[in-house]
Formats: sequence, structure tokens, C-alpha cells
Amino acid sequence: MFTHANGDHTHGGQLLPGSACLITAEGTAHEMRTEMAAELTAALQVMDLGPTLTPYLRDRFGRFDFGGIRPRTPHRTFERRLSGGSAPVGAPVPDPPPSTIKERIMKVAMVAHHYPHAAHRAEFIARVHQVAEVFRGTPGCLSADCWESADAVVSIVQWASEEASAASFAAVTSAGLDLAFDERESRPREIVRLAAC
Repeated sequence: MFTHANGDHTHGGQLLPGSACLITAEGTAHEMRTEMAAELTAALQVMDLGPTLTPYLRDRFGRFDFGGIRPRTPHRTFERRLSGGSAPVGAPVPDPPPSTIKERIMKVAMVAHHYPHAAHRAEFIARVHQVAEVFRGTPGCLSADCWESADAVVSIVQWASEEASAASFAAVTSAGLDLAFDERESRPREIVRLAAC
């Protein structure tokens, strides 16, 4: 049973026998299906993503080896409470087809560092959250999050495809949200696009 979707728990699933029945809560299963591909997590260990995010990611992920990870999705899920069912632990259950797993893993991501002037910081953060909400509402956007540090606002977005990324940006434009760099920011944004090979 996977208790939550962090890679230090789920990536070990490939070491379990093929006959092992993988069980998790539905919310955890969703996170497992949409988590960042292991190859992209490995890339984050060595990329320069700015003065705030680079040390944070190296501290959190530097000890892990993400090479050769083959994600496995759960065979059985539950909502709120686990009850009996037709797949007891230890029962032989095949893994889902690889195509099912592949379609649910992030293929494209963006990490953006924004540097708003102090006078515009609250307004800027509210705008980033609005954009993230529109992104999350578009098909194929797997996640859109925002972090704050002393000098930067960092947004990370993950999509299932380039087409999903383009659709998210089109939705933001249609919603009338402003993405343009202007005098409210103290220096140019640092934007890194990532794509799975």
C-alpha cells in the first residue's frame, strides 16, 4: 500500500513482484498518475533554476537516484476507507498496460521566477494564482503551483503535452489575464521550459 504519492515512496513500486497488488487512496492514485516524470526530476537536480529554487531542489532531491524509474500505478483504490474486495494483498494482478501509464505522466513543464517590486508583490502573487487556476482548469494541465521566497515568486506548471501547454496559455489569454512583463517587476523573469525525451 502506498500511503502518499511522494517519489521516495512510489518509485520503489518497481521493486515489488509483478504479482503484488498495489493499493492506495484515490487521491494518491491521481497524484501518482500525474507526477513529474523521473527523468525530469533528475534534470532538476543539476539545472540552474535561479538563486532561490536551485538550492532548494538540490537540498530536497540531491540524495536520490532517479535513473531507470518505471512507475507503476495502483491496481486498487479506495475513497476515505479501505474495505474488502476482489484483490487481496498478494493476489496476482497484472500491471496496467504501459500505454496507460505513459499517457498520464508529465511531458512538458515550465519553471518561472518572477521578481516583483515590493510595492506590487501582493497584486502580482494574486495574479499568478489567477493564472494558475486557469491553467489547472484546462485539459492536460496536470498541476500549476506557486511558491514565494524573499525576493522571488516561483511558478511551476506541468502538462501532459505541448498541445496542452498551448491550450493553457490560450485559455489565460481568453480569460483576459495579463502575462506581460512590465515595470511592476524589478528584473526580467527567468523561465525554463522542460520537455521529456
